[in-house]
Amino acid sequence: MSQHPLPPLRNTCTEIAHLQQGITLFAVLLAAMSLLWWWPRSPAMALAGAAFWLLGYSVFLGLEFVLMHFVNRHDPAPRARWPQLLTAWMAETRVAAQVFAWRQPFRAQVVPDQLSSPGLHGHRGVVFIHGLLCNRGFWTPWLQRLQGSPHAFAAVSLEPAFGSIDNYVAH
Repeated sequence: MSQHPLPPLRNTCTEIAHLQQGITLFAVLLAAMSLLWWWPRSPAMALAGAAFWLLGYSVFLGLEFVLMHFVNRHDPAPRARWPQLLTAWMAETRVAAQVFAWRQPFRAQVVPDQLSSPGLHGHRGVVFIHGLLCNRGFWTPWLQRLQGSPHAFAAVSLEPAFGSIDNYVAH
């Protein structure tokens, strides 16, 4: 049986991007509906409802950080102190929103691959491969840093999202 290479996924919106667009837009819609419904009754409830829909994921991240503090307490490595955990949780909340609600769903194609241009010959190139439930948008800050450098680079979006890793070779 011959294997047919998959079409390149550059310059297309990926399955993951569509899923994350839907989730992000749905959360924004629910936040707006909460504001509209509750504002005449209680501005505080309206803001709380909007925050719930837009930042609810942060609660789960916080629980993960609390659990992290208590797991492996007997590990010889020093545990993070509560202020360090709080700082890391706030940073993770911000970065998760940037990655999963902006870069991947809406900006995955903002930096094109740099495969051929004058000055690339003789320099090592970079291939960026994301992890589970991500796309090439994850790498946007790194791609921006490499733009105009003497290094070729490409970032792939491995699709379908839950496909076999063996089927991603063509990408």
